[in-house]
Amino acid sequence: MKRVRISFCILLAMIGLSIFFNIRTSANCKKLINLVELTETEVNSGNNKKALEYAVEFNEKWEKFHNEAIFMIRGDKLSEIENCYIRIIPLIEMENDELSAELAELKNILIHFNKSEIPTIYNIF
Repeated sequence: MKRVRISFCILLAMIGLSIFFNIRTSANCKKLINLVELTETEVNSGNNKKALEYAVEFNEKWEKFHNEAIFMIRGDKLSEIENCYIRIIPLIEMENDELSAELAELKNILIHFNKSEIPTIYNIF
């Protein structure tokens, strides 16, 4: 009977941790998506200085999230986001035309990433 109780406790702990990390991942993704949208708005209005501030803030938040997420999420998903966001700051500084496309791609990757981490029947099996 002790083994059943211990197994049940371990199962509950795993479910609890999964729920906690899912909520935390979702909240961080929403913050990152919001920063990308703010950067996009500032770029479209021609305020590159403010856009650069948002991009630097995104970079800081991403580094914190990446350090937490590396234990929970597959590395290929994280590296895909990292490969995209690393080009944003140089594109803002150079005032390149490809910036809006990169921001849109980064936003789409983050949205897809957020949706793929929600435990639905399609994501589990």
